[in-house]
Parts: sequence; structure tokens; C-alpha cells
Amino acid sequence: MAWVRAGGKLLLPIGSLFTYYRFMPRSIPVLRKRRGRPPTGQDPVTAVRLPLALKSQIDDWAKRQPDNPSRSEAIRRLVQLALAAKGKQR
Repeated sequence: MAWVRAGGKLLLPIGSLFTYYRFMPRSIPVLRKRRGRPPTGQDPVTAVRLPLALKSQIDDWAKRQPDNPSRSEAIRRLVQLALAAKGKQR
């Protein structure tokens, strides 16, 4: 460290300013995070708008099942049942 009196000049070799930057550690790169929930590797999400009456019918059906499935699982099962019944009618 060099001390300078008021009005005095500090003489440094020009290379001393550049050597400081050469030996500075490089900053750690910042990885930007993706927004939202990370992918789980499962099936993609499909959103469906349901009227309240239909939603309550699905919830009632799910309550009558022995394993009490979630609303999502109940919708999947009902779609599979409808597709299987459609195939038998042909």
C-alpha cells in the first residue's frame, strides 16, 4: 500500500494495474433456472375445463370407488371406460 500526502502524486508502474486483473479469480457463471415445476418424466399435462355440475358428478363417482381415487385419476378411468365401451359397440 502506498501513502500519498495531500497534493502529492502516486507513481505506479503501468503494469501493476494490469497484473491485478490477471490474477483475479473469474466469477462463477450463473445458471438461469427454468420457470415452473421441473419435468418428472411422466405423461404431459392436458388441461380440461369442466362445468361445476360435471365436476361434482366426477367427484361423486370417485367417492363410490373402493380406492377413492383423486379427481385426475377418476377422469382418466372414466375416459378409459368410455373408450372401451365405444370399442365394444362397433
